Amino acid sequence: MRYLKRTGIIIELDDNGGITIPHEVLKEAGIEYNDSVEMFSKGENIHLVKEK
Repeated sequence: MRYLKRTGIIIELDDNGGITIPHEVLKEAGIEYNDSVEMFSKGENIHLVKEK
């Protein structure tokens, strides 16, 4: 089972409802420029998973 790790980083939505994911978070998740991610939602939670 995977556990979520709190990053301590808080970001706000921009005027278009978008977010910028900090480089250090992407690096830790193994996500690089031009990679695809899949989005899942459950209740108030949103999960991004690198597409394999």
